[in-house]
Amino acid sequence: MNDLILIVGGGPAGYGSALAFHNNGYKNIVVVEGRPDMNFDLENSYPVGLNVRGKNSMKYLFQKSDLAKELDNLGLRVDEWKIIVGPNINVANFQSGLVFGTSRAEVTQILYQETQRRNGDIKILFDHKAKSCDMNKREVLCVNKAREEIIFKPKCLVAADGYRSKIRESLVSQDSSLKVQQWPWLLKFRVLLSDVEPKTDLNPHIHYIQNQIYTSKFANGRWSAGISIKDNAPDFLSSTDSSNSNVEALRQYLKKLFPKCLDLFSSEELKRYFSRSTFSGAVVKVSKLVIGDWAVLLGDAAHSAFPATGEGINSAVEDCMILQKSLEKTSSLEEGLKLFNTERIADANALSDLAYAATRPTFKGSIQMMMLGLFKKFTGPSKEDLLFGKESAFTKRYSEIVEHWKQQTNWLGGPNFPKE
Repeated sequence: MNDLILIVGGGPAGYGSALAFHNNGYKNIVVVEGRPDMNFDLENSYPVGLNVRGKNSMKYLFQKSDLAKELDNLGLRVDEWKIIVGPNINVANFQSGLVFGTSRAEVTQILYQETQRRNGDIKILFDHKAKSCDMNKREVLCVNKAREEIIFKPKCLVAADGYRSKIRESLVSQDSSLKVQQWPWLLKFRVLLSDVEPKTDLNPHIHYIQNQIYTSKFANGRWSAGISIKDNAPDFLSSTDSSNSNVEALRQYLKKLFPKCLDLFSSEELKRYFSRSTFSGAVVKVSKLVIGDWAVLLGDAAHSAFPATGEGINSAVEDCMILQKSLEKTSSLEEGLKLFNTERIADANALSDLAYAATRPTFKGSIQMMMLGLFKKFTGPSKEDLLFGKESAFTKRYSEIVEHWKQQTNWLGGPNFPKE
């Protein structure tokens, strides 16, 4: 009997879905990951905000595990996002108190740790890159470190391999009804990391967004600054050359855009910036999440978002929670997958629409935000309030939030959503 659940991608969606299947009684679960090992260092990661949606989803996946208790201590509480332009003009403040600032690495690590506490039923194969799949034969081709080809024949295939998903690409070539739209972020970013507890008068419970520099603190006492790199950004921001001239250019850049941020980082850290990873991505929107009653798209492979939405990690683990709940409703795997697609596709598409609008801001959008702020008493909570503000204590579906946003802004021209 073929009972293999094969998951492609060792990230939040991959490990989260492994837990979802295991919680439904599946004991033969394999996660294939192209990287040689799991690196949970902050230096290889970036800040994320774990909101009520994300934390509750993870608690559901962890069930009665001892690690579930650690989720309450994961991250540093975020009371507010402060948006500043120019030298020191505070243009917006978003209140929260319900989001916890952490890193993608830390969230991935605790999910990975939980998979390793499941009696050996969840196996992680590193140095295994998925190349393609065959829907008719229900086979998946992987290549290991030794460049040997390995064919898996899973009962179910999970594509959790990111916005550039190889599995999704292979499925598209075999199923004409699977439509995928993608739009690049139009920016990249790199991260600076401070030493532990540098001297500063910045508030650790406020995340500062000043002139496209996102500055926040981790629970371990280190601060980070995510530096946006757009097409028109100075060349040195993308450089890998840590020359004295580039380091000095970076110092002057930070001094001009956010002087208090510069005080957090040592000269050595400014030098290390040029060896750090550059992160980029694309917004993804798909026509369906389950293909051929066999393959399922999760996380960035299904609805890659955008950092400004704050929903990448949160939506990925919520995918997994909803997958688990769908499987709980039936003894049939195929029926469970169908229920998942029905339950999740509208929200996945709504999240893609939110992310698209965030990547392509318009003058109309700026006017809308200003007007909604002025008439909030009459228009109700903003989408930000519902996603990560004080209104997010009671989680709404992404599709409900988007519909609410449409109704709020229709008289002002509506949101800037992608054309179908």
